[in-house]
Amino acid sequence: HARQGDHTLQPLAPQHAAEFYRNYQHPHLPSLLRSHPVTSIRETEHLIRDWQAEGCKQSHAIMHHNLGYLGCVALEPYSNSPHLAHFSIWIGEDHQNQGHGQQAAHLCLRQAAANSTLDYLLTSIWAHNHRSRHLIHKLGFQPIGYETGNGKTRETYYACPLPQQPLTNEQKQHLSAVIARHHMAQHTT
Repeated sequence: HARQGDHTLQPLAPQHAAEFYRNYQHPHLPSLLRSHPVTSIRETEHLIRDWQAEGCKQSHAIMHHNLGYLGCVALEPYSNSPHLAHFSIWIGEDHQNQGHGQQAAHLCLRQAAANSTLDYLLTSIWAHNHRSRHLIHKLGFQPIGYETGNGKTRETYYACPLPQQPLTNEQKQHLSAVIARHHMAQHTT
């Protein structure tokens, strides 16, 4: 378990399902995360077990010493580039805007930097998700100039080099090409 102050990252497991489900019920959360709503604790348990069985996504419960379960942070390696991982985080509505996401994200970034196989973390954010955009800027993610969709479904991609440093134009172009190949592979399977 990674720990910093009152925050701990624990591997997400079925015992977190009830709190995951309760915190995930905000009506806007699934749309901000590009995922479907879960309708029961049992469905949440199955979803967590599926993620564990796939083995590629490293999902962690964000735990607080006094408050308990706060949300989830995950790293998912890109299949077409093992030196890249997609970073995602969500915090339950009751715990947002209190610094918990930033603390948990710093823990996750520290773990990722300790993993010598990762060179970059990538993430994407919907145009209307202002909270996430604010957080990733604080964390050192930089826009790479790659976007998909239009209007409310416009998604902007960001990268965080490990260790953190400014991205060159060549790095941004390379990462944009990797994401484009990844999108093409997803749409042809």
